Amino acid sequence: MPMSVDTPPSDTEKEMSFVAHLDELRLHLIRIVIGICVSAVFIFFATRAIFRYIIFGPLREDFLTYQLLCRLSNWLGLGGKMCYTPVDVSLITLEMGEAFL
Repeated sequence: MPMSVDTPPSDTEKEMSFVAHLDELRLHLIRIVIGICVSAVFIFFATRAIFRYIIFGPLREDFLTYQLLCRLSNWLGLGGKMCYTPVDVSLITLEMGEAFL
């Protein structure tokens, strides 16, 4: 419904002032910082599981993707053509600070 010139805008249609925009931005930034802090605490306590099941997960035989692909292969009648086994990987540090990166 178009507004006529004589009708004042309602509260929801008013434009925000510069200070109101800054206040809204401040609230969003606070929410972002809280979310990052909560995520960091969770990751700190779950570091071992994250490394074991997500980062180094493909190095294990019971990796979920390997199991799903093998089941799909058997379901499609391809036999074990899509059944993968993990490759043998050894991590080597060649420079002094490389382990920290």
